[in-house]
Amino acid sequence: MGLKVVYAVPFPLEGAVAQRVYWLARALHESGRVNEVQVIAPTISGDHRDEGWLRHIKAEGTEGQSRGVWHKVKRRVSLGRGTVAALSDMGRRPDLVIVYGGGSLYMERILKWGRASGVPITADVVEWYDSSHLPLGRLGPFALDNWVLMTRTLMHVDGVIAISRLLERHVHRGSSAPVIRIPPLVGGVVRQDVIESRRAGPIRLAYCGNPGKKDRLDLVVRAIAELDPLGGLYEFAIAGPTRQEIVAMTTDGNLPRSIHVLGRVSHAEAVDLVRRADWVPLVRDDLRFANAGFPTKVVEALSVGTPVLANLTSDLDEVLVDGANAVVVSSPDIPSVVQALERARELTTNDPEFLAAASLRTAADLFVFHRHVPALDVWLSEVIGCSA
Repeated sequence: MGLKVVYAVPFPLEGAVAQRVYWLARALHESGRVNEVQVIAPTISGDHRDEGWLRHIKAEGTEGQSRGVWHKVKRRVSLGRGTVAALSDMGRRPDLVIVYGGGSLYMERILKWGRASGVPITADVVEWYDSSHLPLGRLGPFALDNWVLMTRTLMHVDGVIAISRLLERHVHRGSSAPVIRIPPLVGGVVRQDVIESRRAGPIRLAYCGNPGKKDRLDLVVRAIAELDPLGGLYEFAIAGPTRQEIVAMTTDGNLPRSIHVLGRVSHAEAVDLVRRADWVPLVRDDLRFANAGFPTKVVEALSVGTPVLANLTSDLDEVLVDGANAVVVSSPDIPSVVQALERARELTTNDPEFLAAASLRTAADLFVFHRHVPALDVWLSEVIGCSA
């Protein structure tokens, strides 16, 4: 009988969270030793249905956040009870549990269940939040919960999947448990023969998603406004933020003609925007919370043959090659972004097919899920062996 793995997720299973969970689960299943994966989550996106080897179970999570900060505190205190109940009710006990986020209290409850049940508990770690970005700030309960998770609780799990080099090294310093670094994954890349020839005219850029506290979309907006105030040189499509939010990023309250704010779009529409773009810009400050994660937007862009315009945070120094799959922004400031945009225009004019081919090669080599199956299989053996 093959192994049974449970993924415990306290967040709605959608967007980047859903992609992370699905492709890691798929990679574990492809190893040949895992024949069943069950995902426990509060809500399941309609795009993610049960398959022969994959089943979804609904349990409590972080839904209802709009009800106020003290409701969030109450929910955080009780988080994990429904997950433990779901684990206890399973007819066949899992051989391994992977916990995605949720804080120290959530992890501690599942760890306690795992110790009592003889099941190894591991963590998929994709963030190290800045405490100032959390509800109630640096001295609030969420900041404390996050600090305890990252500095204490995480060091007691039976294994870790880290999304970045920074998180991998952090866990190695405090724990002897098996650690594997796995970036964001995709199912495959678009074939070379369907790459569209880039048309003459304005250079097309696309940004899809929520910039949140990480992405300095404001720098790109202001750089475009400085370079192309009347339009004609660039076309920048922005999906996700509202027009009001983008206008607030400008210096004078006026959007240049080259910036098109599309609002919320479907996942399929976002993928198509990125695929048709010449470049995807992504600028972040060089801070711990930015370096701890790994920008999914870079992976999604490269996997459809679109190069990125980005500065080197996280592990991007291992991924991006200036002049091939990227234009590297030297610093997160407007003059550097302006310079990068000018260079991107030159590269697109000279050889757009080279840029697309280099982007696809990078994605195929680093981010397609089946590339990580052998290493995950070794990690799985180490975790189950260490916990025995």
